[in-house]
Amino acid sequence: MNAFNPITTMQKLEAVGMERRQAETLADEFHHATTELVTKDELTKALDAQANTLTLRIGGMVAAMLALTVTLSKIFS
Repeated sequence: MNAFNPITTMQKLEAVGMERRQAETLADEFHHATTELVTKDELTKALDAQANTLTLRIGGMVAAMLALTVTLSKIFS
C-alpha cells in the first residue's frame, strides 16, 4: 500500500491551476480519509476475533441452558 503524501498532492493540484487554499483543503481531506482505511488482512483478523468471542458466548449460553434443564428435570421428576 502506498503512503499518501498530502504535500505532493497539493503541489500537483496547484500546478494544474487550483488555488493554494483549495488545494490545501482538498489534500488535507484526502489525507484524513486515507488514514481511516484498513487492509483486508486487518479486517479479517478483527472479524475472526469477533467470531471467536461470539462462539465462546454462545457455547457458554448453551452450557448454562443445559445445566438449567438438568437441574429442573431433577427437581420436577
